[in-house]
Amino acid sequence: MRELKKLFFILFEQEKNGGSLSPMLGSKPALVFIGSEFEHNPEYERLKNFFADFFRGFVASTINLVGIDHAIVFTARKVRTS
Repeated sequence: MRELKKLFFILFEQEKNGGSLSPMLGSKPALVFIGSEFEHNPEYERLKNFFADFFRGFVASTINLVGIDHAIVFTARKVRTS
């Protein structure tokens, strides 16, 4: 069991007012996993696979890097408990 914490979140509507556009209909997010825990800890590897499966959607045969309009970033870090 892993505890997840949301630290930073921006709604697309907030970004649209700042000049950015909302994601295109049918687009998929780019998933970014930051931290060595996602590669070296089996529990975090399962968590990474869970999120990849959850946000998978349709299978894309090609990716237009210019067309990436939103990303979901996951960061893993060790927290000291005292």
